[in-house]
Amino acid sequence: MNTLWDKAQESWETAEMLHKEDLYLNCVANRFYYALFQATKWHNEQLAEPLKEKTKRDRNGTERVVEHTHEFARRIIDETLKSVEHSRTFKDFKRFRIKADYKKHNVSKHDLSSYNISKAQELLNKLLKTGDNSQ
Repeated sequence: MNTLWDKAQESWETAEMLHKEDLYLNCVANRFYYALFQATKWHNEQLAEPLKEKTKRDRNGTERVVEHTHEFARRIIDETLKSVEHSRTFKDFKRFRIKADYKKHNVSKHDLSSYNISKAQELLNKLLKTGDNSQ
């Protein structure tokens, strides 16, 4: 495994296996989100002109990244796919991942409904259709 494409596929397949068995929904939410995140980063790398993280120069003239990496991923989706639905799906799965990783309540079956997962699968397919893992 050497690309974000491979990692996205592995994360997605892991989430699917656990979800089918109704196991560890917090882990499932985490893996579904990271599959989308990794696919987004990979998608950006395939563009003729990849988007760059926003930066600012400090007082010393050193350029510093000022855009959180997960917000950058959402901007990639917004600016390259230009789909409100895909942006909403990414935002929803980020929210599920935050709930899974940091909140006292668990991710629910409703969060990971077949409808939500099908929307995430559509987004994943759109992101990964720009190439294949033979890169």
